[in-house]
Amino acid sequence: MILAACLPLLALASAQGADAACDRFDRPDAPEPGPGWVVREGALGVAQGQGLGLQNESLMTHAAAAAPWHAARVAADFAAGAGVAYVALVAGYASGADCVFVKIQDNDGNGLYDGIYFYRGNNGNPWSAASPQWLPAPLAAGRIELSFEAGGDVAVFVVTDPAGALVGAYRCAGVLGFAARLGAGVGVGSHGGARFDDFESGGGCGPVFRLVAEGDCQGVIHLRAEGASGEVAVLCGLPGWSVQDDPRRPCLGAGVALRRPWLAVVLGPERPSVSFNGAGAVCGVTAQGVDLATCAVSDPLAF
Repeated sequence: MILAACLPLLALASAQGADAACDRFDRPDAPEPGPGWVVREGALGVAQGQGLGLQNESLMTHAAAAAPWHAARVAADFAAGAGVAYVALVAGYASGADCVFVKIQDNDGNGLYDGIYFYRGNNGNPWSAASPQWLPAPLAAGRIELSFEAGGDVAVFVVTDPAGALVGAYRCAGVLGFAARLGAGVGVGSHGGARFDDFESGGGCGPVFRLVAEGDCQGVIHLRAEGASGEVAVLCGLPGWSVQDDPRRPCLGAGVALRRPWLAVVLGPERPSVSFNGAGAVCGVTAQGVDLATCAVSDPLAF
């Protein structure tokens, strides 16, 4: 019931080269991650448009993307789990024992991530005394990216907050000490039901598609879309979940984190932005954009 007009849904996981991949997990809830993934340990699935671990110490690698560890660049959003939880990025996967595994972890189960751990293997052991490292202030959610420098010897783990501001860039040398055992798989790990989203390898997701609002719900709001490939349908509703399940309409299986969404406006070249007076009436309302060229769905934006 999301849209009456949307171009055919493109593949959720795409390749822009041997090491490129993108998965925004915008599909119905399921007890498995989808055909673009190979579950290596534990169990992972999809819930409300996000990936998550269904068992502790779960790990999966992307079925199509591959890159030598020193050339890998992997990223994902992270969100809170239940109790002690982590989201990990994986590069150089050869086996559960031989891969670069860097995680951001909530150590005390309070819903806030506070530590960075550099491990060899799936939740294995640190390869250096430089692990763990600590965030300056705990985070409930954000984005993480794993890459390498110094010929692949130094793993670089960048953390940004939900607004995209840099929290820190954390480095750990010593990868060359076990590089001969590494492979080319890339992926993600989860513990404590921690959720992740917008997985990306090799820049495969391209520009981030999002709605941007300036102002507040008590006054004038200026709304625009960034990173879209075409016109954007802006849907509004209260927090919840809806899936386009009408086979007569395109974008079958696309989902939004809205209950009973309604179409508010379509943004595009002729109308790149819209301004309206919220006057308090839209406080508590959530909006999401649907890119009509790809059927990609933006993250929710609460007014």
